[in-house]
Parts: sequence; C-alpha cells; structure tokens
Amino acid sequence: MSQTKSHQVDPDFLALPLAEVSDAAIQTGISLGASHVDIRVERVRTGVLQLRDTNPETQTDGSVSGIGVRVIVNGSWGFASAPEISADKARELAKVAVAMPKTSGPLSTEEISLAPEPIYAGKMWVSEYEIDPFDVPGAQKIARLADLNSTLLKSPSVNFASAFSMFVKEQKH
Repeated sequence: MSQTKSHQVDPDFLALPLAEVSDAAIQTGISLGASHVDIRVERVRTGVLQLRDTNPETQTDGSVSGIGVRVIVNGSWGFASAPEISADKARELAKVAVAMPKTSGPLSTEEISLAPEPIYAGKMWVSEYEIDPFDVPGAQKIARLADLNSTLLKSPSVNFASAFSMFVKEQKH
C-alpha cells in the first residue's frame, strides 16, 4: 500500500477574497439583527469520463462556485445563496437571509437553538488522498478505462462495454 501524502487547499481557491466576503456577510447580518451568521464560500470541481467499448463518449471538467449565507433571527433560520463571490454580493445575501425569518418566523413552531460548539478560527482541514484525479492526464484516464473495457470485450458473451468515472473536488471556506 502506498503512503498517503498531505495535501493543501488549491492556491487559486485561497486567493479568493475569503476573509473579506466572510466579514461582509457576518457584519451585515449582525447589524440587521441576526443572532447567528455563518457563511460558506464553496467551489466544486467535477470531472466525468465515459467510454463505450474503447472509445471516449463523454469527457467533461467543470466547476461551480458561490457563497451561501445562513442566519438566525428571532429563533428562525434564513438562507440566501448566489454563484458570485464578492463582498458586495455577501452583503446583499445577508440582507436577504435576514429578511426571510422576519417574514416566515411567525410560521415557526420551534425556536432554533444551536448546540454549544467551539469556534475553530483559522483552522484548515484537507482530506487525505493518494492521487488527485485532476492531476492525471486525460489520455491516461482514457487508456485505463479502455483497458478495462478491452478485457470485458474479449469475452464472447459481451456485446459492448461501458465504463464511467466521476471525480469531485470540494473546497469550502
């Protein structure tokens, strides 16, 4: 078994205005009456590779990103999100999130109460993995799946083979 090595968050994700966006949402939410504000800045990269027999049928690599702001106002949740990552958008989303429980709060039957949990300011967690699939060249991925399908196609009882691979990388702040 190979040794797992430690990995870091992608530098281009860390280059986003994470602290500025977070501060904007939190300050806006608190100033508008929220007793709790949390924000998530997220980028999800997804790759898909599909072969029929030994021929590539689909190959994609795309990312989606955005921010979500969640608040508690008068014991009720509010939430807003958008695909734009900026301090101005974070302020706007905090305003929308705070407005939600002010409208829907009377319909709530229970007041939201958060469990006591310490704050982990400035901490970073990265899941362990041996190979980042996004670092593997496309030709190598195709060759691996084509080899697997070729093995199946050698059987006289197999008419066609289909191989599918999907890989995801989530980065959150």
